[in-house]
Amino acid sequence: MTADGALPEPTLDVLVTQLAAQALMQLGEVPNPLSGQPEISLDRARFTIGLIEVIEATTRGNLNPPQDRHLKETLARVRAKYQARL
Repeated sequence: MTADGALPEPTLDVLVTQLAAQALMQLGEVPNPLSGQPEISLDRARFTIGLIEVIEATTRGNLNPPQDRHLKETLARVRAKYQARL
């Protein structure tokens, strides 16, 4: 959400960010908003990271530089967090 409570424009960056946030929650890096407790589900995190990888593969060569950078940096960040949990 934006500062005024409005939903952001649906964009690729927002989609990637939301998937990354979901993966971080599944890795226990962010507490579950319902329970307030960290919960770890490596299988679900791997699946969510896989979804981001599908976006990367599908959009390869079709993104502008800021989108490409955001996607690659976000994917690298969640992959590193996943590897740290193994």
